[in-house]
Amino acid sequence: MDMKQLYRVVSVIFTMGMLSACGGNASPIPETLKKVPAVASETVASSTGTNLADATWITTPLTNVSTGETFRMIDYKGKVVLVEMMAVWCTNCLQQQSQVKQMHQAALGQNNDKVISLSMDVDPNEQAKQLKEYRQQQGFEWGYTVAPASVAREISNLYGSQFLNPSAVPMLIIDKQGGIHPLPFGVKSVASLQEALKPYLD
Repeated sequence: MDMKQLYRVVSVIFTMGMLSACGGNASPIPETLKKVPAVASETVASSTGTNLADATWITTPLTNVSTGETFRMIDYKGKVVLVEMMAVWCTNCLQQQSQVKQMHQAALGQNNDKVISLSMDVDPNEQAKQLKEYRQQQGFEWGYTVAPASVAREISNLYGSQFLNPSAVPMLIIDKQGGIHPLPFGVKSVASLQEALKPYLD
């Protein structure tokens, strides 16, 4: 083999190696990764196009950790419901709940009785007793519940995996007709919550 042929062989080997390193022969993307929705970190769509009829999680029995009573989200049809996905350890959630408390105390005024707030614990390691103690310690008066695994899974599938990330402060509004409207991620101020709820209070 002369030097010219050797150069060609080396060039081919080098090219193949570069293609492999750049993904030319990479393994296929796992199916589980393909199914994770792409969600921007700062915002989500203002409406998913889903409503109570499209979601089975709203008919799943949930337990109010404060009273022990069973309820379903569909029981609130005809009212506006503000739902927050949270965890006891989440400091962002605590900040958000402080804003929700102020909203109920002042911002909504006469519309206060038209909005139901619900904090839903999506951390599979947290239990009702722990959540109840947290609620009492913080002085929050609205409903708290622990999401069953089936509910958490469906919420993730419908609205994106970030809805199971408490630090992103995922929230959604369920309007009187059953339309489900995700809110932007991050801590929302009283004014932002009021503005988001306003179109659904008429």
